[in-house]
Amino acid sequence: MIMKRVCFLMTVYCFMCVMTVSAQSSSLTSGELKFRKGIETFLKEEGYFPTIDAEDNSVNFKKEGYRYWISVRGTSPTYVEIHRAGFGLDDTNRMHLLEACNKATFETRCAKSYVGQSSVGFTVEVYCQSVEEFRHIFYRSMSALDSVRDKTKEYYNELDK
Repeated sequence: MIMKRVCFLMTVYCFMCVMTVSAQSSSLTSGELKFRKGIETFLKEEGYFPTIDAEDNSVNFKKEGYRYWISVRGTSPTYVEIHRAGFGLDDTNRMHLLEACNKATFETRCAKSYVGQSSVGFTVEVYCQSVEEFRHIFYRSMSALDSVRDKTKEYYNELDK
């Protein structure tokens, strides 16, 4: 009898988990889905192999071994975040790292370097009216992400001597 109850509860729990994942994957509006699909198509045309992260609905891809992801929210205009994977915070001096992130962000302007709980991240945030507009800023944004990352590391190494 106890085993039947445990099996029943496990079945209900699994069903709820599936429903939660299903609800998360459909949390984008039709306009956001259309914009994300346009970005995915553009990345394929450019030779990348994008995938969709079901957890946060972002478009993920790799460039030269580094992981990038793009999130979209809203429409008219669409808010777009382009992220580059950062690096972990082992035994770093957090104050020096915050200062390095601040200086790199100030100099790069359109890209941000920030300190999270366990890593440093990099992002460019823009509003785009269309996927065509996104296509025009994509490579410049990627360059800015690389630049803010390099500057953050450079400034941190100078401060942490």
